Amino acid sequence: SEPVEFAPPEDDSALPVYEQDGVVVKAFRVNHEPVEPSVGYRIEYQGKGVVLSGDTVRTSSLLANSRNADLLVAEAMNKEIVQLMERTSRETGNTVNAQLLFDIQDYHMDVSEVGALAQEARVRRLALHHLAPKPQGRLQANRFFRDPVAALYSGELHVGEDGMQIVVP
Repeated sequence: SEPVEFAPPEDDSALPVYEQDGVVVKAFRVNHEPVEPSVGYRIEYQGKGVVLSGDTVRTSSLLANSRNADLLVAEAMNKEIVQLMERTSRETGNTVNAQLLFDIQDYHMDVSEVGALAQEARVRRLALHHLAPKPQGRLQANRFFRDPVAALYSGELHVGEDGMQIVVP
């Protein structure tokens, strides 16, 4: 299949970019500055909706396009831990790493924002991926990501692992 160029909508709407065999993929604008444009996708098939946030901060278009989704696959950052890592890097003289850790906070969603958005959008299932900082094992994954998101989101919650599959019934 050939790539299709498109300009994402300027508002909160979604633009169909693929339609075949009952599958509809819609693109909507997200905010991952300085990368411009950036998009998320809503995939619809047989009355079900799956949303891929892409890298973004919380936006009204992500909220609008996540409404009543059967599954939202969203990136998540624990900014409290990233800030601690940034301070530690500065204290040890690793200014390059400290600057990187500072910069990435501007274009990713904190765990609190992901949980609140999923709850407000009434998302049935939420899968967290592209986790920052990368957890070292299940204990960190639960403490840094599952627990703070679950404090704000009451739906089915998954913390992604390589190869994970989530069935949308």
